Amino acid sequence: MALEKPKIMSDAVTTIKKERKRIIENLRKYDAFEVFGSKANFVLFDARGADSRIFTALIEQGISIRKLGKIGKHQGCLRVTVGTKEMNSKFLLAIRDLLE
Repeated sequence: MALEKPKIMSDAVTTIKKERKRIIENLRKYDAFEVFGSKANFVLFDARGADSRIFTALIEQGISIRKLGKIGKHQGCLRVTVGTKEMNSKFLLAIRDLLE
């Protein structure tokens, strides 16, 4: 279906890229995280030991996040999917409230 409507697909890809950049830039403001670059529709970050606390708090707020644990030398990796602007804003506000 998406391939039959290239404009819709192009707009969706543009939105995902813009929102992914916004998530990465916001997470990088916090020393608590190591944020990895991404070309996908998700953002991976190391919460440096606070992954369980952050994961639980976000799940309790209805935010979809995946706890990946150890990846290589990184001990507390979490992955968030790039969603709508509203969903991403809810995620970023929750992170801000947890860390500030």
